[in-house]
Amino acid sequence: MKWYWRWLIGVFTSRRRRRPASAIEFVPTKIWEVDAELDISKRAREQGAAGLPSIMDTQPDFMHKLIRVHFHQKLWSLHTDVQALADHYDRQFAQLGIESIPKQVRSAPDRFQQLADSALTRYRSQLQEFRVRRDNAKQAYHGFKKKYGAVSDAEYPESKFGHFAFPFLLLVLEALFNSYVFAGADPTGRGVAGGIRIALIIALINVVIAVLIGNSLRNLNSKDIFIKLLGALAACVAVVYAPLNLFWAHYRDRAIALKNLDAFSFDELIKLRMKVLPDAWDHFVEHPLAITSIESWGLFALGCVVVGFALLDGYAMSDPIPGFERRHRALLRAQAALERLRQECISLIEGAFSRISDELRAAAKSYGSLFTTYDVVLGTLARLETVYGNQARDYVESYDAAIALYRAENRVQRQGAPTPDYFNRSAEPLPVPPFPADLQAKTRWREDFRTYSDRITTEVTSAETELQARRATALRDVDIGPTERPNGW
Repeated sequence: MKWYWRWLIGVFTSRRRRRPASAIEFVPTKIWEVDAELDISKRAREQGAAGLPSIMDTQPDFMHKLIRVHFHQKLWSLHTDVQALADHYDRQFAQLGIESIPKQVRSAPDRFQQLADSALTRYRSQLQEFRVRRDNAKQAYHGFKKKYGAVSDAEYPESKFGHFAFPFLLLVLEALFNSYVFAGADPTGRGVAGGIRIALIIALINVVIAVLIGNSLRNLNSKDIFIKLLGALAACVAVVYAPLNLFWAHYRDRAIALKNLDAFSFDELIKLRMKVLPDAWDHFVEHPLAITSIESWGLFALGCVVVGFALLDGYAMSDPIPGFERRHRALLRAQAALERLRQECISLIEGAFSRISDELRAAAKSYGSLFTTYDVVLGTLARLETVYGNQARDYVESYDAAIALYRAENRVQRQGAPTPDYFNRSAEPLPVPPFPADLQAKTRWREDFRTYSDRITTEVTSAETELQARRATALRDVDIGPTERPNGW
């Protein structure tokens, strides 16, 4: 029974003794080792001496079946190992992806067109809307220019920071000077603090209001009657600034006279403080130029100069024609918005173009190395098929040899006694599983890949040319009209 148990163990543990799938090599079968493993000769002699198998048996005996199962197991173990390697090579073929490169090259223009159409569909309605806005702003701008007969574009500072900073400096300068000349000249008796308060009020009137009036003087250039009247009113107010600053000087003279408290009684001082403003006005009307102190003359001169600069600064804050800057800026904003949207759409198209172009160049560059790798893997698979065929043929031949050995030893022990009929027939054929890979198909594909390697450069060049043409068409679709800009913009 030992040989029977060895056979069972061999059948159910043969997969554990399988060769590593990565180390399949042809190993010739040695019949004497099979004989020793299965006790073929020994069992044949024992069976023959006992007249077994009987001549009446029509089916192969146990030893025939044992030998067949042994080699059948070897064949399927080999096939399993080869199957694992073939699957591994199939995965390598799939990972190469060389068969997708021709399709990738030929479909490059269509793939770019899909991306470009997606971008155009997304932005077309917005571009049209922004174009209408730009055209409306342009029409309003040119209509305004035609109305006023303007030849050049609106002239105004890009940033108004300097025009706001300059009045602030004027305000500080006059406030400091006024604080000096009005120190202690507050008729309410609050001393230096009161004088500074008066100085700040005068500085604000001379600077802030003068800047606003100067900006309103541009209304004189308008063709709208109401707006022109507003400009004329601003001009009248501007003219009043000269006598107003002269009045400040008279006021300062009358107020500074009250600084000497010892010269007046308390009641007289109260009455004089209450009459400072009326007295200054009466004196200004009767004797406009009768200013008694040099500080008051300085107050008048500096006030006039500051007012003049403030008026000029306010006038220069914008174009002399009121409304011209506003329409010009509206046109620039509409053009900038259209250009930003246009650039966003173009960037999507250019990004798609760059990506597809890079894929084309990468495909052309990698195809040669992929084909070489494909050739190597295919050669390895072909060698595996050769090893598999040789090993399977060896197992079949060894199977026949083992059967022949068993029958010969059995006949010897029978000493001429008859044997069963199946001893005189060929042993039951040992089925050989086919090679688990379609090598012929892969070889045909290799020829197709080799043929394509000769023309991939031409196809890539053709695809790039088509890609350039479609890119130009897409950009023309985006560029729905040249963005007109004012001269010097």
